[in-house]
Amino acid sequence: MQKETYREAALTLTKANKEINKMEKLRNMWNLTVDELLNKVTWPTWDQLRESAIIVLIASIIFAAIVWVIDYLLGNGLTFFYNFFK
Repeated sequence: MQKETYREAALTLTKANKEINKMEKLRNMWNLTVDELLNKVTWPTWDQLRESAIIVLIASIIFAAIVWVIDYLLGNGLTFFYNFFK
């Protein structure tokens, strides 16, 4: 009976050690992530960021205009085609 009690105690301690180990790994990962973001990443300057945002905005507007033109042409073309056979 005592052997089972010691075994249960050992298992409980092993589980507790695994939980502590998991927390240490999580803390280490968090610290490495913060270190990477603060010290190893090259962040763009505000001018570079503004230029990139303008390029993305212009490209999005052009893409939206192309999609609108295709939609308009196909819609009117199909309407004309269906009306032709009425």
